[in-house]
Amino acid sequence: MPWQPSKLCLSLLPESLDQLWKLLEHSGKADIIELRLDHLGMIPFKEVHKRIGKPLIITLRLPAEGGFWRGTETERVRIFQQAAHDKVDFLDIEWKTASNLLRDLQLSSKTSIIISHHVRAKGTEQLREVFKTMQQIEADIYKLVYWADHLNDNLITLQLLEEARKEGVRCVIHAMGEAGQPSRLLGAIRGNNWSYVSLAESAPTAEGQISLDIAQEIYGLNEKSQDTCIIGLLGYPLAQSRGWQFHNRLIQFVKKHPEIYGEKIQDFIYINFPEEDFDQFWPRWAGMIDGLSVTIPHKKSVVGRLDFASPTVEKSGVCNTILKRNNFWWGFNTDMLAIYDLLNESGCMLFKGALVYGTGATACSVITALQELNIQDIFLSGRNKTKGLQLANTFSIDFISEQDLRKVYPDVIIQATPLGMVPHTEDIPPLSHLLTKAKLVLDVVHNPPLTRFLQEAQAANCQIISGEQMYLRQAAYQFHLFSGIALPQSVFEDVWNCQVNK
Repeated sequence: MPWQPSKLCLSLLPESLDQLWKLLEHSGKADIIELRLDHLGMIPFKEVHKRIGKPLIITLRLPAEGGFWRGTETERVRIFQQAAHDKVDFLDIEWKTASNLLRDLQLSSKTSIIISHHVRAKGTEQLREVFKTMQQIEADIYKLVYWADHLNDNLITLQLLEEARKEGVRCVIHAMGEAGQPSRLLGAIRGNNWSYVSLAESAPTAEGQISLDIAQEIYGLNEKSQDTCIIGLLGYPLAQSRGWQFHNRLIQFVKKHPEIYGEKIQDFIYINFPEEDFDQFWPRWAGMIDGLSVTIPHKKSVVGRLDFASPTVEKSGVCNTILKRNNFWWGFNTDMLAIYDLLNESGCMLFKGALVYGTGATACSVITALQELNIQDIFLSGRNKTKGLQLANTFSIDFISEQDLRKVYPDVIIQATPLGMVPHTEDIPPLSHLLTKAKLVLDVVHNPPLTRFLQEAQAANCQIISGEQMYLRQAAYQFHLFSGIALPQSVFEDVWNCQVNK
């Protein structure tokens, strides 16, 4: 079956006819409209069809399938029959009632049938068997929706879609629930006939549904192709991450300007992969994806899975960006590159001594950058003395306990922990007393852009570098790796500011 871009199907669940007319006023961007008549029953189908001027799906979802239809089966047949008589494009009929219901309907060639099933069951084999059994009833499209509790449940969508594609079966397959949202995005670029979206984020008709605006303006789902690469952010937690918006907006920006950036752009979709256990993720997803941004707590774990490590990874022992090239995994540390650039531009080499606060992966990147800049006196401090001593030994620098911080007065202070990040914006490292003699302060936290610690540094007349500056610089390196396009830094700043201020 030839591949076609996934359409965007706007799902509406009106509670009155007046509300229906109002909702349809905002449906212009969608490719298809699904009307769930659970609360309404019979409507003037011809008038609705005329108003929207695009394909229309009619369904009445039963409570057993997660719907709200409380009418009789006779009423349901009568509504479907009237919709078919008025040449509605699709009737969505639940699998378990389809055999009897279809026998009672008189259909013309103008109306296609969707056989759908919403099930709580999970597991590839069980769902594969359900999907095959559904196909015993003749239909134009088969829709299978299951529940996801974990990120790995989304893989079922990819497996079943690949099998359906090989067999020439037209379908829509995805998972429900917040954990199942990746399946809606991945399904759009791996064979689903359409993707269900809501009119607004606050009004989904199913859990995990994304809005029409986000699907179009950020993800560009209806413009993706089978050659679209799957890129994502791996880490946990990811609730505060804005990278998915940023990278998707960037690739959308580039695609809108082929006259500047050329037509041979490596298109990608950027998806959040929230997973705390690296070993749960990697064996199952490595063959499905093309690249990753890697964040806490996996920046060190991923290093052991690389086929080739860049010098930045070898020196720091940390990797925050991986890319598949010719089926080999390459690793990079764009955090370290960004920190190096910003410190170098600040004239850091003219200052004496640097204190790094933090004992995690980001601290490794900071120390490596400082050493690459030939900063002689580097001190490390942090709450975890055991980890701090180990890290200091690895990089051959001195560890200073928090109790002894008054014994050093470095010109450069780098805050390399999540302290002060949204929502805990009042948190601050125990370094305020050092600011009176410091000349340069960098805080790696990018949300908020100006942390409480940086505000104190500013008040002490220190030169500051924000985590936002660092984030945008490292994102520029990542985007070049993912897309093959080197954008001016001003573009990153413009897209970021547009996103943040929207």
